Amino acid sequence: MAAGLAALVMVAVILLLIGIDAGVAALGLGLGVFLIAGAITEPLYRAGLGTKSGLLLRRLFNLPRASFGTMFAHAGLGVTLIGIVSVSAFQEEVITVMRPGEAVEVGGYSVTFEGLAPRQGPNYSELVSRYSIRGDSGTVIAEMEGSRRIYEVRSMPTTEAAIQTFGIHQLYISPGDPTPDGSGQVTHLYDKPLVTLIWLGAVAMMIGGGLSLADRRLRIGAPGRAKNALPGGSVAA
Repeated sequence: MAAGLAALVMVAVILLLIGIDAGVAALGLGLGVFLIAGAITEPLYRAGLGTKSGLLLRRLFNLPRASFGTMFAHAGLGVTLIGIVSVSAFQEEVITVMRPGEAVEVGGYSVTFEGLAPRQGPNYSELVSRYSIRGDSGTVIAEMEGSRRIYEVRSMPTTEAAIQTFGIHQLYISPGDPTPDGSGQVTHLYDKPLVTLIWLGAVAMMIGGGLSLADRRLRIGAPGRAKNALPGGSVAA
């Protein structure tokens, strides 16, 4: 009941803030909240939610490890689902030509293109693109580097994107080809909200699997009736 109510509240909040166009995203986020809330409340109900706090804690402590493994696994799945839906529905993308000194707004940050610099690697040469990131206050909060590499053996160009993590979301900058006159560079900028939840959810699921495997009941088999047992309970020779 509590998990379903939490999911409905999430769906309603998303629809009110963004609108009906975010209906599919709202359902996905609601499902993620339902999984997390259900995973948390299930062991609480098993321990007797509503009883005195001391008794509740003792009952929780005595629950089998597999119960907490299930909790972490289901909650991790919900966290991962929220991350996937957020990135798919709310990602911000900007594709533009940037010249040294120019700034672009993406995801609430101001990205300034500082310029290009050649650099030689062990088996490749690359043209490094440098960027400075400014927050709301206008101060530089991060510096990023991306590059276009050319490997000498195969003469194959590759792109090394610049990635910066801010809390639970990430900023991606992918440098492209230079303009024909060489004064700028085509740049792809992406703000991916809540993307790190994908990996945090996977870690939670891994912890859940470990707790379940650590449950003694799953490692020691329960005694079973012999296949050749006689009706009276004796075993045939």
